[in-house]
Amino acid sequence: MKLLTHNADLKKTGVWAWTLPAHFVTIESGEKFYTCPNAGIWGAFCYAKTGTFQFSNVKKAHREKLDMVLSDLQGFANLMAEI
Repeated sequence: MKLLTHNADLKKTGVWAWTLPAHFVTIESGEKFYTCPNAGIWGAFCYAKTGTFQFSNVKKAHREKLDMVLSDLQGFANLMAEI
């Protein structure tokens, strides 16, 4: 799994990003998980709920990264430390 990504604009600057699903997502257990628990009603207006963030492959990648953190936090930390 590719942990860090960047868009075309960030690629020019050498900036990388690590992403999660916007606001909330249904995780493997079937429960709703809030990635921004303090967003309140403003979560409905999150910019990450629009545009390319809504592509199915992008949503899938975000979910997989969250699943990794929730299921193996130490493994995730180790992978990030290697980068």
